[in-house]
Amino acid sequence: VILPVYSVEKYLKECLDSILNQTLQEIEVICVDDGSTDRSLEILREYEKKDKRVIVLTQENKGAGAARNKGLAIAKGEYLSFLDSDDFFASGMLEEAYRRCVEKKAQICVYQVLRYNEKTKETIYDKGSFKKENAPRKDVFCYKDMPDHILDSFQNWAWNKLISHELVKKYPRIGEAPFDSSRKMMSTVHKSDDGKIIQFTKGAPDEVLKRCTKALIGGKEVELTSEIRENILKANKGMADKALRVLCGAKRDWNSEPESFEPDFLEKDLCYLGLSGMIDPIRPEVKDAIVECKEAGIRPVMITGDHKDTAAAIAMQLGIITSAEQAITGAQLNEISDEELSKTIQNYSVYARVQPEHKVRIVNAWRSKGYITAMTGDGVNDAPSIKSADIGVGMGITGTDVTKNVADMVLADDNFATIVSAVEEGRRIYDNIRKAIQFLLSSNLAEVLAIFAATILGFVILEPAHLLWINLITDCFPAIALGMEQSERDIMKRAPRSANDGIFAGGMGFDVAMQGVIITCLTMAAYFIGHFMEAGVWEAVNSADGTTMAFLTLSMVEIFHSFNMRSRRGSIFSMPHRNKYLWGAMVVSFICTTAVIYVPFLSNAFGFEHISIAEYAVAMGLAFLIIPIMEIIKAIERKIESKK
Repeated sequence: VILPVYSVEKYLKECLDSILNQTLQEIEVICVDDGSTDRSLEILREYEKKDKRVIVLTQENKGAGAARNKGLAIAKGEYLSFLDSDDFFASGMLEEAYRRCVEKKAQICVYQVLRYNEKTKETIYDKGSFKKENAPRKDVFCYKDMPDHILDSFQNWAWNKLISHELVKKYPRIGEAPFDSSRKMMSTVHKSDDGKIIQFTKGAPDEVLKRCTKALIGGKEVELTSEIRENILKANKGMADKALRVLCGAKRDWNSEPESFEPDFLEKDLCYLGLSGMIDPIRPEVKDAIVECKEAGIRPVMITGDHKDTAAAIAMQLGIITSAEQAITGAQLNEISDEELSKTIQNYSVYARVQPEHKVRIVNAWRSKGYITAMTGDGVNDAPSIKSADIGVGMGITGTDVTKNVADMVLADDNFATIVSAVEEGRRIYDNIRKAIQFLLSSNLAEVLAIFAATILGFVILEPAHLLWINLITDCFPAIALGMEQSERDIMKRAPRSANDGIFAGGMGFDVAMQGVIITCLTMAAYFIGHFMEAGVWEAVNSADGTTMAFLTLSMVEIFHSFNMRSRRGSIFSMPHRNKYLWGAMVVSFICTTAVIYVPFLSNAFGFEHISIAEYAVAMGLAFLIIPIMEIIKAIERKIESKK
């Protein structure tokens, strides 16, 4: 709804406050003017206190700078921009304002109406020209000099919600046949103020036309011939091909109140009135989300009660299908057995005019082909199919309690793009879990292999206390930091993993073993080099310097190796972001490890030698070798996988 905000204070308080007070709790998105009056800023602040999302509708004129800045500050910088006020009332500008509000999913748009002078072609504030008695209707306030096309726009759009109560008073409802998905229509019966009984029916054109025997043409009721019916269906298809949702309107006059309000009794011998085409604008983020889905190996499928042509047109706009042949209707599904549907299910991505039982069949058919299915829905009739899917997704805003209860997850914003974001986040979490597991297992395997090799050779490389320190300091913190890693650039370009894949799938088991052996070799090398630098001979005997260097190398190689684990296959030098938690873990581990070697009471407690700077540098160099070694191995693995 578009409501005018006038620059006249008393009329703001008289006609606007009452409207806002009634609807304040129901409004989610608001467009307001740029704060050029104190009252406008008050309105902004009222909605901000109610935790509402505010969008400022502002004009690019010179005089609104300070006020606009105040408004934008409240709205956190979100605004719709228009031309100078001189051009604001040019033909089509109000239409553009309305279109933009629809795109922004605005339920209410509040903006400032100025006076337009036809002679001077100026748009000015003119409080004196505002007269309540000059309004075209008692419930519409306007400037008397406002151009006709702007006034028409108000009458067509702005006041639909505000004057509906007049129709309710003039034609009170005395009965109805509620909408249901099988009939695809609903009917209401009204009694006019002159005592006449009239029934209005609206619904799917193909269904309503079946119940029509007459048509209103040129203000007269005529027989609904096959030629007229064909023209109506052509008009319906023309609208549907433009991705419009089409409603058919019909009526029936009664001499007295109907004996029954059952659908079968009311919905026959109707008189066709006309078609209404409505656009449900595709959210701008959805098309990109569909593209991202396809890149991620996810196949979006549309299941709708809309006409097949409408559904196909929307699906082609979104890139879900490339041809209308990839769409099928519920009536066609009725002619296909479950076995045949299972064989041909992959040929279709759009299912139109479906019933609740069709949705369950569609979900089960996809599951029978080995696919993991996620089903979204908001109505009660969606509940069975949501429950049948592997992942049921309910709508948090428009969804019914029944749907939310059976769903595995609920979308707080009812936005398809949020599902794609959830998939990305799920992949990131799973990736990070695998990275942390691979890091911990390869590190602990290296410790086990090093102790085993030293025992076989007859010397002690590390004491139990040393291993506990390594597990506490250099294993724990990096593993936690890896869990904070951001998603990799190609995470939404990978094919979905199989539901049967274990945690070690994709060569992870081999990677753990290989990396464990490499870390073991570096640790053993540090021990023998340390003993050689201490004693001048190569031999497998107990060595204090060797143990200290092996401890330092094993501790730091695990730290450096945690950087390798930021990506299992990608180079760490090509990653676009940094993991500040991992850098923090490295600094903490480096300080603690160095302190335990050189702080006297700590080194004595652990039995470490104060090794020389040369020995320290050699141990650190050996630890750092894990990075170039793993970079070479990753490059080889990437080349092998690219050939596959």
